[in-house]
Amino acid sequence: MAGTLIHGSGTKHYLDEVDVSCALNSADLTLDREIVDARAFCGNQQVIGRRIGATMFAGFGAYGADEYEYTMSTLIRSGADCNRLLIMGSAAGARAYEVVGPLTKDSHPWSVDAILGLNGEIAKGTSTTRALVLNLATVSTGTGAQTGQSHEVVAALTTTVVTIRVTAFSGAGTITFAAQESQDDAAGDAWATMTSMAGTNTSVATISAGTIAFTGKGTARMTTTSATELWKRINVTGFSGLTSATWVATVGVQVPA
Repeated sequence: MAGTLIHGSGTKHYLDEVDVSCALNSADLTLDREIVDARAFCGNQQVIGRRIGATMFAGFGAYGADEYEYTMSTLIRSGADCNRLLIMGSAAGARAYEVVGPLTKDSHPWSVDAILGLNGEIAKGTSTTRALVLNLATVSTGTGAQTGQSHEVVAALTTTVVTIRVTAFSGAGTITFAAQESQDDAAGDAWATMTSMAGTNTSVATISAGTIAFTGKGTARMTTTSATELWKRINVTGFSGLTSATWVATVGVQVPA
């Protein structure tokens, strides 16, 4: 995969669509391989199950009152709006790792003179994705295709994941994103929407055939087990009613690959 993970102060961290980079002192990602002991059934052999990710995060930072309340509401989501912690480099083309799952230990935000403390754990997440940053803090004021990135050719039956985080939304309307692919950055193979991608709708995001339509700030995730091509990009195909939207996009392969 193209790109380099940028360590240190340049590394970005998102909890769903909330940028918590300035607030975290630590964020540890651990990949465990579940082992199912099957000796009672087949001698001394063991069956190796799926790899699962766990992550712990802790820190504090300065937040305004509105950001504090929004961050708290993000931390306690459940169901379709489960918590997604993204750890990534600070530029398009950088590596990224995303853990999806509910918080399995209480997080205790607290506010003292606009300082917010964050402590939590996502253990045994439902999935872990090794990804590439397609767009970082991109501001859209209309439709238009974004620059593509050389990702990797993903074989069929392996899960390709596209996650979009709308971090700021000005006005009332809808912005629609299409996840697209090409063999060669359109040198000979035209860009096309990955229509096999699907996902779970949320209160602010509607997913359909490789597209996500947002009506506010939020995070949405699409997956496909069909083969995908080397180059990936995001195309803003719809923009109506709002003034602007700021967003982050990643594409990756779900572990195990």
